[in-house]
Amino acid sequence: MTATQRGVPPSSTFSHLCARSMRCLCLTLAASLLALSLPCIRAQDAVLVLTPSPTTTVAAGTGSAGYGGDGNSASAAQLAAPSAMARDAQGNIFLADTRNHRIRRIAAADGTISTIAGTGVQGFAGDEGPATQAQLDSPGGVAVLTDGTLVIVDTHNHRLRRVDAAGNIHTIAGTGTRGYSGDGAAATAAQLNGPLGVAAGLAGDLYIADAGNHCIRHLGADGTISTVAGDGTQGDAIDGAPATSTHLNLPVAVTVRADGSVLITDRGSNRILILQTDGTLHTLNTASVSLRRPSGTGTNSFGDTLIADTGNFRVAQISSSGAGSVLGSGEQGAPNPALAPIATAFGATASVLGTNTSAAPGQIAVLDRDHSQLLQVSLPRLAFADTVVATASLPRSVVLRNAGTTALSVTSIGLPAPFTTAATSTCGSAPFQLAANANCQLDLLFTPSTIGAVSTVLEVNIANGPPQRVTLLGNGLRTGTQLASSVSLQTSGTLNYAGVPLAITAAVLGSSTTAATGNVTFLDGTTVLGTSPLNPSAQATLTTAALATGAHTLSARYSGDALYLPSTSAASALTITLAPDFTATASNTAPLILHSGNPGALSLTLQPSNGVLNRVVTITVDGLPPGTAINVTPIPITLASDPVPVNIAFKLPVSLSQAQPSSALRLVLLAPFLLFLPARRRASALLLVALAVLPLALQGCGGGYLGGQSVTAQSATATYPVTVTATCTGVTGGTLTHTASFTVEVQP
Repeated sequence: MTATQRGVPPSSTFSHLCARSMRCLCLTLAASLLALSLPCIRAQDAVLVLTPSPTTTVAAGTGSAGYGGDGNSASAAQLAAPSAMARDAQGNIFLADTRNHRIRRIAAADGTISTIAGTGVQGFAGDEGPATQAQLDSPGGVAVLTDGTLVIVDTHNHRLRRVDAAGNIHTIAGTGTRGYSGDGAAATAAQLNGPLGVAAGLAGDLYIADAGNHCIRHLGADGTISTVAGDGTQGDAIDGAPATSTHLNLPVAVTVRADGSVLITDRGSNRILILQTDGTLHTLNTASVSLRRPSGTGTNSFGDTLIADTGNFRVAQISSSGAGSVLGSGEQGAPNPALAPIATAFGATASVLGTNTSAAPGQIAVLDRDHSQLLQVSLPRLAFADTVVATASLPRSVVLRNAGTTALSVTSIGLPAPFTTAATSTCGSAPFQLAANANCQLDLLFTPSTIGAVSTVLEVNIANGPPQRVTLLGNGLRTGTQLASSVSLQTSGTLNYAGVPLAITAAVLGSSTTAATGNVTFLDGTTVLGTSPLNPSAQATLTTAALATGAHTLSARYSGDALYLPSTSAASALTITLAPDFTATASNTAPLILHSGNPGALSLTLQPSNGVLNRVVTITVDGLPPGTAINVTPIPITLASDPVPVNIAFKLPVSLSQAQPSSALRLVLLAPFLLFLPARRRASALLLVALAVLPLALQGCGGGYLGGQSVTAQSATATYPVTVTATCTGVTGGTLTHTASFTVEVQP
């Protein structure tokens, strides 16, 4: 048995050749491998990433090897190193659950899993009886014929077995003894050697990867077997040679393509070979990716070839143009569905299966043998709302981003009808370039021309890379059909105060580019607040100050029009509260008794009410005697949520009295009498008056006069009503004013 057959990596074989002094050949091969890798490296310099992006889901397996879960969801069931799978015309998936020695079925309808062949006991038994009571030994492949018949590669029993419509199992190829014989005769009399893969042909026939014999066998619909590729000697095939006269190197899987050609996974040579319908063998161009111990292939409706790149822990995808891409980070590990498919780890990818249906275009199923799971990678989906024929939907967007380090060339964008690009798109017409880390947006419209569901694929093609795709879904409705509408409700501000105008806005949303028309009725519970017409932007606003304090439940009811059905918004809870305010309370109500010239103090408390005010308050004092010095603390007064004590210290003037006539006034009163005096006596009289007034003037200059008035000692108690006014701007913009009253008595 060769190193490859024993499972030794090709790199170990390569090192062994080097150790035998074939260094020149090694250097040549190394240089060739580097040259092959360069296109892939260059392709990664410009990387197209779409949003929405592909998604990964777990279709079967919990991630730990075991057996269990039949009758329940496959995602909660246990598998044990599954190695192959096939899908029937109804979408059901059949798994070769290799180490459980069973064949399991995942129903397309509900995702439940069941066992349809094998008891779980390793061995051979049960032919011609129920398949669920038969023994299998490490089944390594499955296929479904066009009539629904299931074919099982019973690897260690060196047989092919079939499960018929009644559920019974039969051997259809192989004697059970390892070997190579029987070509041209009944397949049941032929020998196989550890077969691993099988694929249904186009005419009820089968292709078998007879791995141990390094050849591909063909089982005709008439039951005869023949060799169609490989001469039985392990080695690398020669391109273009007749398939039966060249070598194969551990072929482990086969896939029949729509044109009748057969893909052969030649694991030992790290190649995918093509058995053409003319009988020649060719190598699939995989220069854009590197392969290491591949385990299987698949195809999809886009003409892509999918490869389970086992040794690199990923799935390679080769487009019809030869451009390659990969799913998986290349690091061995447990898959993480939360990550993008290109970024998640995989274990050994044992098998890959593409879909060829319009219901799930581009979907890829991947078997992770290391983690005993079946993963499903799906194209991103963009679903448009149901749209009346000959009208346009609202736009939906696809963002194109260049995640690479060099400019990316978008060569073309394939957008099948009835989808079109909206004028709001920022990408422009292809071809165009995206700079490194740049992005643009494709705004798409759905304009159906026929009634019914539509499913198609947007394809973005780039230079030196594989295309990126998005599934587009829509449904055309007959003309005159009213579309569903929805109403969203929004109020102005988050705090709502009684008596302050409140704006309530309703927006009517539809699935068409045509704006809704009609009216919106605003309600508080069942009470109608008012009705407003929709503006050209399909919005209506009602402004009201009539809502009382307390809890309210607002909603908006759209009347509908010729295009849109009526609808009502979800209820929106709203609370109306009193605006924050404050009170000013005097700390004492008894009169404050003081003497002239004495200090005194008034104190009051400012108390916020109805919430946090958070304003600066101004204090003014009125009513104290003239000339009183006043000092207010604290300064500034910021009123938030806690009470603030305010102290007003003051000092009365030294003298408080009634006003007396001034000296000037007295002179005025004396003037008439002086005029009647004889002239010779008038000067003497004036001098006498001046001498009489002078003492009074001097008394005033000594502090007994204020404002030109004379001051006399206070002869009785005087009472002064004092008002302290606190003022600030309220949260609604108005002025808040509150006062506190005091009485000050000044005694002689």
